[in-house]
Amino acid sequence: MKYYLILVTMLMASFAEAQVKNGADNTENLTINNYRKSTAFKQEIDALHPDYGIFDACMYYEINEQRAKHHLSILPWNVALETSSFYHSKEMAQYHFFSHYNNLDETRLTAEKRGALAGIRNPLIAECIAEMSLIKPTYLEMCDEFIKLWMNSPPHRKIILSNTANTIGIGFYFSDKLDIYATLDVQCYRIPVFDPEAAKDKLPFNSRFE
Repeated sequence: MKYYLILVTMLMASFAEAQVKNGADNTENLTINNYRKSTAFKQEIDALHPDYGIFDACMYYEINEQRAKHHLSILPWNVALETSSFYHSKEMAQYHFFSHYNNLDETRLTAEKRGALAGIRNPLIAECIAEMSLIKPTYLEMCDEFIKLWMNSPPHRKIILSNTANTIGIGFYFSDKLDIYATLDVQCYRIPVFDPEAAKDKLPFNSRFE
């Protein structure tokens, strides 16, 4: 088993509930109070064909569950931040690096540049990243491991429990060695302005929050 984590220490806060799609024809209204009963999140992970939309959504509720326990506001989901997070996790997994800085591609060097590629006109992004082996069978159990990892790290805990965040997105990706890379992107200090015409990166799957 192995795991790593790293972060940039800036964040914020706001309000939201979300509708999560469990399947093509089935929708389920979930909250931080009932998401652990979700059949989608309790599915076993097929490491060769993971459902990243389910992974992202489950981690969203894990983060906001922690915030609610500390009487903090629920952070809303931002699909553009999900996009920027996904592509950073994908690049780290495919090219075997672990950093906030993608030195392999100048256009993706920083979280702000990746946010701009996802269509955010005013990106000011805090970012946490983590890498972990597949040590639990289900999406929910693996998200429990990631949140445990971050919450047991004082700097990461401070970010997750920040009262200055305003919106978040999360992205996972499996490497060819079946290690899981996770990125949490948070828009800081100002409400993100999304310009769909400026978005060069698109999610290759349907977000569970669309």
